[in-house]
Amino acid sequence: MPWGDYSLEFAWFEDPPDPTSWVEAGERCFTASFARGRDSQLDQINPLSGSCLMNNSARHFSFDYALGPYYGYLLPKRVGRMRCTYREVQYDLARFMVSEITPDDRYDVQQATIKIFDAQTWLEQIAATHTYTDLTTGELIAEALDEAGWPADLRQLDAGQLAGINVTYTDVPIWSGHILKGLESERGIAFIGRDGAVVYQDRHHRYKGAHLTPQAVFVDGMRDFRPSLSYREIANDVVVTYAGGGTVQRIDASSQDAYGPMRLPVTAELLGLGDATSLAEWLLDRRKDPHSKPPRLLITNGTEAKYQALLDLEISDRVRVTDSRSGIATVDFYIEGIQHDIDFRQHTHQAEYTLTLCDVDRYLLIGVPGYAEFGSGKFGY
Repeated sequence: MPWGDYSLEFAWFEDPPDPTSWVEAGERCFTASFARGRDSQLDQINPLSGSCLMNNSARHFSFDYALGPYYGYLLPKRVGRMRCTYREVQYDLARFMVSEITPDDRYDVQQATIKIFDAQTWLEQIAATHTYTDLTTGELIAEALDEAGWPADLRQLDAGQLAGINVTYTDVPIWSGHILKGLESERGIAFIGRDGAVVYQDRHHRYKGAHLTPQAVFVDGMRDFRPSLSYREIANDVVVTYAGGGTVQRIDASSQDAYGPMRLPVTAELLGLGDATSLAEWLLDRRKDPHSKPPRLLITNGTEAKYQALLDLEISDRVRVTDSRSGIATVDFYIEGIQHDIDFRQHTHQAEYTLTLCDVDRYLLIGVPGYAEFGSGKFGY
């Protein structure tokens, strides 16, 4: 089966977030597992978490071993990255920070577990007060990252659909209190990309450009696709609070008759009445009925095409799936979550993707190709 040249590097001797000197440790790694993402398009992206199991026979990762090469530098929040080069193409798999190192120096074990998280968690630990004046959503996020001292070359930010934002956030975390607070109104997503960049995608991002066609096509491989209806996300009474404290309420009576009243309160302090109304109607349309459990797609490095796909696919990418066992004909999905499991001794690499249905033809937006045509779709938010 195909197998690339993997590297696992740590910047033990430099502070985060953007080191320049790396120490290779891939030859000491037995296994690595890490995941990030979400189960629903209405949630934000959960930060990366995972671990690397290391060969510690030379006690390189024993922080109390004074003769070790990294003694005094095996510290939390040190930056690491995993990459793979295959057919002369280098793929970023993850960029992360160390959260915990647990060596087991028993003679018959001699291993160490390095737990990891991404910079989302690091940015959540930095609090700041800042006033934003006449900005787009993307500009607000850029200024928030400036407040945190985040490198300019580790950003991939859309402009956003909102403009003229004027707001002050006081002594709250950069990630949840500034970035995600702004996204309560925008409804886009923010996450840490595979290369370590802060990625912000506005709410129309998936309906334009490369996302209009699948980035990969798979036949079979679906798992956990048992049809089931989830009532967890039903909302048939949506109340949006907008700038100035006003509210907009939208109710679906048919849904309430079928499932009972289920209210969803939403704070969107950056919106005026018009946008708040559109948001309430959009949320009601998406949540008034139960939804099937998100399907999962499992691929391995069994073939070259699948291997290149699992090295390259990212959150929000569009994939086309045909699966005879689960009865899926040919359907397009968006990737919402990714988990990588790599065994360097067995030369196996598998990735599991959490998917949601691609519904680009359900909504209609003026001036944006790829949406529904007039008469066949609803106006999107």
